[in-house]
Amino acid sequence: AYAEPAGLGVRVDSGVRANYTIPPFYDSLLSKLVAHAETRPEAIARARRALADYTIDGVITTMLFHRAALA
Repeated sequence: AYAEPAGLGVRVDSGVRANYTIPPFYDSLLSKLVAHAETRPEAIARARRALADYTIDGVITTMLFHRAALA
């Protein structure tokens, strides 16, 4: 499964999609999530929401680390 977050101040740069087969020698940067806002607390809130809405199944990701770092 693969579902990107969206919304104001959220951008995802990615080269994958649902049902995409990731090659065995893939670049570890499958996608990049960027959140921005006028203030740091607003940007963090957007990033936390975007990470909660992001789904990537089938490979190990660093999303748990990023969720913990933003908490």
